[in-house]
Amino acid sequence: MSRETRTRRKEIEKARREKMSELMRGYDETEFYPALNSVKRECAETGHGSKNYHDNGLGWTFTSCLDCGATLAKHGPEGQIVIPEQHGQAPYNGSEED
Repeated sequence: MSRETRTRRKEIEKARREKMSELMRGYDETEFYPALNSVKRECAETGHGSKNYHDNGLGWTFTSCLDCGATLAKHGPEGQIVIPEQHGQAPYNGSEED
């Protein structure tokens, strides 16, 4: 009985997440993401602030701006470096001293 209850609960929660995503899609596309991207572009123009370093435990590490949340660099488990050029941000130079 416990497994059935858990399964039903997960189905109900999943349906709610999907409905919320559907209802917010228009707002996200027209308001939320454009506004957030604008903040990230402005932050890049003035120079990203303090950096946050995160290790996901699977070999990937991420460096992001604590002010705007932009991802500045991703380092893969085999040494690859992915530098997002989104939001008009300058490529991160790898210095953790900033």
